Amino acid sequence: MNVFRILGLAAILALVGCGEDKTTEYSGTYDLKIVATDINSSGGFVRGVLCTEKEDFPNQCAIAKDVEASAGQVVWEFIGVPAGEYAFAAYHDENNDNKINFVDGRMPSEGLMFSNNSMGRAGPPSFKQSAFKLVKNTKMVVQAKYFSQNGG
Repeated sequence: MNVFRILGLAAILALVGCGEDKTTEYSGTYDLKIVATDINSSGGFVRGVLCTEKEDFPNQCAIAKDVEASAGQVVWEFIGVPAGEYAFAAYHDENNDNKINFVDGRMPSEGLMFSNNSMGRAGPPSFKQSAFKLVKNTKMVVQAKYFSQNGG
């Protein structure tokens, strides 16, 4: 093997080694503050979940927090969250029955919100649509969407 091939191979290996280091990207813990705007009433609670890709977004996630509803905006503070990729979802449980209510079984009658303000076409958005990386202390704003007349 000639010297130029060896040097070329060494350069390629060095470049491959300079790729993104996932271990340092996802190290540490951080605080996440999420502000939901356009809450239509102070009835009930706004129930939020913070999910990893391995969880059943937005249905069952290990990190969940409810905040008392307040017309205008509500705030969640998640303290000491391990760095990583997450998606956030919440709903305004105006009647406090611990479930999302629907009109005619199709249209949500209570407000919904997702990170990246993502929305699905015929159901909730996917994890990928809502995903964000938590690698520093972060403040995020999401907007509540009400789809039916019953929801305000």
